[in-house]
Amino acid sequence: MNSTIKTSNLQKELNIYLTPKESFAAIMLCAVSVDGHMAETELQNLMTTLQRTKLFKDKTKASIINTLNKLLRIIKTYDVDTLLQLALPNLPEYLNETVFALATDITLADGAMFEEELSMLSKLSDCLSIPEDKVDRITEVIMIKNKG
Repeated sequence: MNSTIKTSNLQKELNIYLTPKESFAAIMLCAVSVDGHMAETELQNLMTTLQRTKLFKDKTKASIINTLNKLLRIIKTYDVDTLLQLALPNLPEYLNETVFALATDITLADGAMFEEELSMLSKLSDCLSIPEDKVDRITEVIMIKNKG
């Protein structure tokens, strides 16, 4: 509860409000940006993944790039954690597991999982209230998917 109040205060303080679509993209962007480096494969996977989702199916590549550029400016002005705090309240609850699974998949796109990424995914699963057993199942499937 306090997290939501702090986040709402943060939104008011910064006067930044994200749409559900922007929030979805922001959470995935946070996952790939948290280590301070975004591999080309991560960026390509992010674009492809967004284009394949129902949320972005009606958006052009250019509009998705504009959304990502807006979100990147927030990261550059503040930091990844701030963008995450701005995004979480506006993500529809039914997308919690979806965005977690996709964020996990994208962070593994470069073939490695760094400590910052693990920490971000752990924080994300907590903030999204995803049960630990479900997190483990999602992570296991994503790891199997990315072996080949």
